[in-house]
Amino acid sequence: IKQMFPDSGTVKAVSDGDTFELTNGVGVRMIGINAPDRGDNDYNRAKDNLVQMIEGKLVYLEYDRYQDDKYGRLLAWVWIGCEETPKFQPSDYMHLTYNTSRVGLTDNPDGCKEGTLVNEKMVRKGLATAVRYKERGELKYEERLMGR
Repeated sequence: IKQMFPDSGTVKAVSDGDTFELTNGVGVRMIGINAPDRGDNDYNRAKDNLVQMIEGKLVYLEYDRYQDDKYGRLLAWVWIGCEETPKFQPSDYMHLTYNTSRVGLTDNPDGCKEGTLVNEKMVRKGLATAVRYKERGELKYEERLMGR
């Protein structure tokens, strides 16, 4: 399962402002955000920013209650600049019952206290919007992304 859901990897290529591919060929879509699509005004700005932030760099992937999308890409929180390998909460951490969740996480994980949550950085820079998935349970950093 580590192969299918790697803990980390080097970014080979950025596809757009919220999607990239690792050197092992695995596609990753950043969970909890949506960047402009091809053809939108800020598409290139968002993509170029993400390229500068992560392309060719080591990223750590943290999984949440939803781990892949209909296109077969992994859904992950993406961390850079960590001091050591981060100690993430398990992917089912937020899940209590069908649609209830624990209180969302606000602090960086141990091992990445100095690191950057790329999903959040894209939102703070105005290059992506935070997404709340209707009819689904809350994500680990959803409230943090929403600025609460």
